[in-house]
Amino acid sequence: MSESDDAEAMLAVATAFSNDDDDDIATALLAVEHHEYLLSTILEGSEGTERRGSLPGRSPNKLRDFSHGERGILRDYFGLDGRPPIYDEKDFERRFRLPRIVFDRVYRDILSVPYFQQRVNATGEMQSSTLQKVAAALRVLAYGLPADEVDEYARLADSTINETVHRFTRFVVEKYKPLYLREPTRADLQRIMDDYAEAGFPGCMGCVDCSHWVWKMCPVAFHGQYQGKSKKRSIVMETVADKDLYLWHFYIGLPGTMNDLNVMAFSPFFNSMTSGSFPPPIPYTVNGVERTLPYVLCDGIYPKWAVLINTSDGESEKEKYFATCQEGRRKDAERVYAYLFQEWNILEQPARFRRVETLVQVGTCCAILNNMIVSHHRKEPTVPQPGMWGAALLTFFVSSLAFLDYLPFLALTHMFPAPEY
Repeated sequence: MSESDDAEAMLAVATAFSNDDDDDIATALLAVEHHEYLLSTILEGSEGTERRGSLPGRSPNKLRDFSHGERGILRDYFGLDGRPPIYDEKDFERRFRLPRIVFDRVYRDILSVPYFQQRVNATGEMQSSTLQKVAAALRVLAYGLPADEVDEYARLADSTINETVHRFTRFVVEKYKPLYLREPTRADLQRIMDDYAEAGFPGCMGCVDCSHWVWKMCPVAFHGQYQGKSKKRSIVMETVADKDLYLWHFYIGLPGTMNDLNVMAFSPFFNSMTSGSFPPPIPYTVNGVERTLPYVLCDGIYPKWAVLINTSDGESEKEKYFATCQEGRRKDAERVYAYLFQEWNILEQPARFRRVETLVQVGTCCAILNNMIVSHHRKEPTVPQPGMWGAALLTFFVSSLAFLDYLPFLALTHMFPAPEY
């Protein structure tokens, strides 16, 4: 197109967006010229960046062979081509951290998410499957590995694995938080208090404690806000757990400069207790005296409230015996952190995320998965789930590709012939 053609086109655009006056046309012409100048500036500034589209000289994508990665996972843990899996159930739970039943439930639920459904690219080739993405996300959470270290097994790029971890944790929080990280009901509290009554603490509804998660990629502007006494940047996690290491309360996200007493002022758990909305009055008897206010065990930093029972500093034999029993029973709160850090090693490793919201989401996801595992091991009744074929039919109405991806997994894990298609 010549310069005269450009001028005519510019005049046509200016006339279309102006009145009949010459001044209006001139003003519109100046606006169009300024708009074209801004576009040219943006195009010049975008040259040389990483994401510049399909241009000559750009590095090609690696031929990762997604089907090879999926077949490797199926061969190792689910069986392939009529042969049994290489690793047994114990190895499966140790590598994925989830029992197979819990893994199967998460897999079935996540099939309805469009991002996790297997797609076909522009060349007609199948992309990564749902099983690859779920396995990669669990490997990162379980072992705290960098994204590119999972690439060799899952056959996914590091950027894809990072996005998968974000979407997986968001799905777990949105899907299971209302059920597995809810406020305990009266029946739940009664069962917990009965367990602690057998251990010598009638009326106890759990143990409270705080821990820190080191934040390696904390922005420089936040160093003073998140740097604690250990000279490391971190965020605080507050938990209330029972004897089974089930987390009835999990609060994360406050700066590492705060101690347990400061966190208490912002905690939803303690705010509900001070407002009187929680816990409900449940009668129990201590030394022949009937009480109705349950309590939690804590360490010495917490104030002397009726709902907080810390250790005793007395010198009598009775007070020393109580201090020994209280400190021993209070270890449930510390055991839950040891278990969380061992099972979900990403919480023990310095966090590589750059936003506090991401740390909160990942930490909450690990807490929910921990509660799902504990609920499975103690065989608690849960919300009825649809049958396996019912879930397959529901998946069919959501996406045909997800349905085809679900059937081989269903066949391999439930021992009946896979359909041919």
